[in-house]
Amino acid sequence: MLISELFRWQAALDVPIEELLCEPQDSLSPRVLTRARLLRIMKTAIAIRRQSRSEAERRLARLLVEQLLELMPELKEVSGWPAVGHRRTTEEYGRIAENPIPDDWMHEAS
Repeated sequence: MLISELFRWQAALDVPIEELLCEPQDSLSPRVLTRARLLRIMKTAIAIRRQSRSEAERRLARLLVEQLLELMPELKEVSGWPAVGHRRTTEEYGRIAENPIPDDWMHEAS
């Protein structure tokens, strides 16, 4: 793999370059773990906002969402935990199927 491709993967995944260079550990790096935790908290905050029964609860949930966005702006597109329904099965497709990455994405000129 070319170094330029490695750096494109690093930018696309938004992870430290050492995550791509080092052998996987049993645990995530502190930065990736923190991002995963913030994502879960955001999903919970949005679910609370959606299920709030009083204006005071909605206001607190909105404040929490705003504070999380200050820490990690890319959480803006996150949705809350499913309130009803079921988990996606292996036959159902996620967002990547809706917006596929072109095959030549890694070979495009930087």
